[in-house]
Amino acid sequence: MKYFIITAVVAVLGLLLIGAESFRINDPYGSYAQSVHKIINQSWGYKENSAHRKAVVHFYIGRDGKIIGIPTVSEPSGDSYYDALAIKAVYESAPFPPLPATFNEDKFEVFFEFTPKT
Repeated sequence: MKYFIITAVVAVLGLLLIGAESFRINDPYGSYAQSVHKIINQSWGYKENSAHRKAVVHFYIGRDGKIIGIPTVSEPSGDSYYDALAIKAVYESAPFPPLPATFNEDKFEVFFEFTPKT
């Protein structure tokens, strides 16, 4: 199964490179991943002085754009309130656009890294 790692501020994990001014991906579903990133990023507004905090939320998007199952924090920040806000941002972002017709899977796996906005 394909999976994508998406970050809220600055990217660096594996398949995606997301920068403050650009978004690059070498994947046929990059435009879908980019739209998911943009939607979640609009729901995420946490600001703080420390840029070291990070939480990664793992979830699946179904063909119809709805979240499948329950999003989980796969990498906790160490602050349960912060982690809960990250999960809330995912729920507030749903439903997402339907999966592209050319997508070969029944669901789209997402790992979204939440970091404070500057």
